[in-house]
Amino acid sequence: DQFAQTTKDPTEIHKVLFHPSGKALLSASSSGLKSWGWDPSMRMYDHVEKPWKNVADMAMGTSSGSAGKFLYSVSLNDNVVLTSIVKLYKMDPFKMGGSSGSVVTPKSHVSGKSSEAEKLDMHGLSIQGSPPPIDTKGVRAVEDPSATLSREPEESIIPKKRDHSLGLHMTAFMPEKKTVDKEKERTEMTKDHVQFRAILTRRLSKLRVLRVFWSKGDVKGTVETLVKMNDRAVAFDFLKGTEKNMKKSINLAICAMLIPILGQLAKSRFEEYITTSLRYLEFMLKGFTTVIKNTLATPAGQGSLSFEERRGKCASCQKEFLNIVPDLEPLTRKAGTVKEQAVKVLALLKTLQN
Repeated sequence: DQFAQTTKDPTEIHKVLFHPSGKALLSASSSGLKSWGWDPSMRMYDHVEKPWKNVADMAMGTSSGSAGKFLYSVSLNDNVVLTSIVKLYKMDPFKMGGSSGSVVTPKSHVSGKSSEAEKLDMHGLSIQGSPPPIDTKGVRAVEDPSATLSREPEESIIPKKRDHSLGLHMTAFMPEKKTVDKEKERTEMTKDHVQFRAILTRRLSKLRVLRVFWSKGDVKGTVETLVKMNDRAVAFDFLKGTEKNMKKSINLAICAMLIPILGQLAKSRFEEYITTSLRYLEFMLKGFTTVIKNTLATPAGQGSLSFEERRGKCASCQKEFLNIVPDLEPLTRKAGTVKEQAVKVLALLKTLQN
C-alpha cells in the first residue's frame, strides 16, 4: 500500500536515495537536492540549490569519519562527466544537535568540479530567494537605446558566453495559484512587445544614419554623429561591427572623441560592451602614447602652426584618457577576461601619465 507521497516537484527528479541512518529520503532534481521526512507523513526538511541537469548516480560516503556526512553525485553533460559533493552535515535533519523538521530557505553546500552554469551561479547571477535572470543561448542581450551614455554603472556583469542553463524552470515565474488564466498570462507575457519593438526600430534607424556617413568614408562625421546620439547600445553595435576598419582610420582627433564613448561602454553590465571598449582603448594607447608624450614634452609656442594644432590634439587625448581611469578601476575587481584587459589598459594609462 502507498505509505506517503511528496508534493509535485516543479523540475524533473533524476535520483532518489534513503540516508543510511533512516532519518530522511534524498531526492535530486534539476533545481537541487531535497531532504524529506517520511514517517508519519512526507515533509521537506531542507533544500540545497544545485542547478545540475542529468544526475546519473548518487552515493553516500562510507569511509571512516565521513559515513553519512557527504553525498557524492555524478552527472553527464555533453559527454563530460561532472562530479559534485554535498555536505549533508549542514542540511536538516543531519545537522549536529538534530533538526526541527521545518522547511528552510534554499542554500548552497555544494563543492567540487562544476559546470560553467554552476560557476555563474556562484558568482551571483542566480540570486537565492528570487528567480535569477533568464538568458537564452544565442540571443544577444539588448540595451534600451533611450538610455543615455551617462547612465550609472550596474554592480554585476552579464557574461557574453552562457553555454548551459542556470537550472531555471518556467514554474518559478508563474503566480502561485491553483488555476491559471491562460489568456491573462499570454497578455502579461506580450504586454511589452510593442515597446520592445519600438526600441529596436529606433536603434536600427540610428545605425542607418551612421551607415550613410560611414559609406561615404566620412569617419570624423560618423564619430561626431555617434557622440551626438549619446546612445550606448548604438555605440556598441557600430563600434563592434566596424572595429577592424575603424582602427585603421583613427587619428588623434577621432581618438579624443571616442574615448568618452568607450568610457561609458566600460560601465555597462554586458561583458561584450566592456571588452569591446577595452580593446579599442588598448589599441589607441599603444598607438598614441609615445606620440602624445613626445609632443607634449615640447613647450607650447615653440613650433609651427601645424605643430601647435597637433600639440592641442595630444593634450586633449591625454586629458580624455586620464578622465576614464575611475571608470576602469572597478573592472580590476571582476573576474576573467574583463579583469585581464582592464589591468592591461590601466598599466598603459599609467605609462601615459608618467
